[in-house]
Amino acid sequence: MLAWSAFAHAELEPTFDDVVVGEVSTTAGGPLTLHMDIYKANNVDTPTPVVLWIHGGGWTQGSYNDRIPEMLQPLLDQGVSVASVQYRFSSHAPFPAQIHDVKGAVRFLRAHADEYDINPLRIAVAGASAGGHLAALLSTSGGVQTLEGASGGNLDQSSRVMAVVDYFGPTDFFTFRSDVTDPPGLLIDSTSEKSMLSMLLGFDKPGQGIGLLTQHADDPKWEFASFVELARMANPITHITPDDPPTFIAHGTADNIVPLKQSQRLRDALMAKGVASQYMEAQDAGHGALGVSVDESAMRFLLDALKLKAGDATRDGVVNETDLMIVAQNYDQPNRGWNQGDFNSDGKVDFADLLLVSQNYEGEPGHTFENDWKKARGQ
Repeated sequence: MLAWSAFAHAELEPTFDDVVVGEVSTTAGGPLTLHMDIYKANNVDTPTPVVLWIHGGGWTQGSYNDRIPEMLQPLLDQGVSVASVQYRFSSHAPFPAQIHDVKGAVRFLRAHADEYDINPLRIAVAGASAGGHLAALLSTSGGVQTLEGASGGNLDQSSRVMAVVDYFGPTDFFTFRSDVTDPPGLLIDSTSEKSMLSMLLGFDKPGQGIGLLTQHADDPKWEFASFVELARMANPITHITPDDPPTFIAHGTADNIVPLKQSQRLRDALMAKGVASQYMEAQDAGHGALGVSVDESAMRFLLDALKLKAGDATRDGVVNETDLMIVAQNYDQPNRGWNQGDFNSDGKVDFADLLLVSQNYEGEPGHTFENDWKKARGQ
């Protein structure tokens, strides 16, 4: 059921339990209060990076209170905090409510960084299954206002992140059924109105479903064309741009809940746009635990990204003239990511980013930051 129940959870209590993020509406008319749990890094007295964990459950179940999975727990000993977020299920509200809530959680962390001793410049996201889908969508839809929403408020804050881990998340709802191979086959009927894909979109009345949407995907005059567009919006691949953050994707070859090709499609699309990505397949693994090797690689990926020096646009470990040139080329431009000079993840490249570069600059012998910046700007 797009859950991640195969992961064991050790006894671990959050440092800040049931933190209120904000109140959102539901289709039933009543409000729902969203929460998160925050697990602070161990033995660290300075602001820490944070990984936002998004649980799975087919967008219909699961809980932020289920404690973070064991694979994330070593981060706490590496100076990285972890937050587990609540979001509306499809029974509360159809898409895009779920991505609105997740983005609201990122904004909340930035707005309350001082309160929870978090470094607002260093936020990453990780999720599995339905949570992996939301993590990937959050990653690729930076600057897409229709997917931003207002959950939790803090609209003066950015919802962009530095890095993403996506474990076997769905991507393209239209190709979901055709992506199935036999073996391993598909345990659920993804095309019917009862499928979790259909329920997510709210296209789940008798006779509806993803199968019908797929049949009419190229008919803009169809009476339900708005649901076709909604399915496209829900696909992380739709929104990929070269400024998206690096993404780690992992999938089991024996997954009979989400077809392996769904992750391969995301990998290929990221590569085509020049977005840094790492892809791993776990042989004979199903829809759940992918093994120690995959988990360790995912954690190294997160640590490497979160501990980069601000200003290192090329992610080569040094802040130099090459990085300064990237900032100059994108200066005063909106909707930019880390690899294009947006080191504070606010969606634009400006003086605040330039200041971060100057603090870590390592120019060639005889070069100064000021002179290299003038050169980069053609002055």
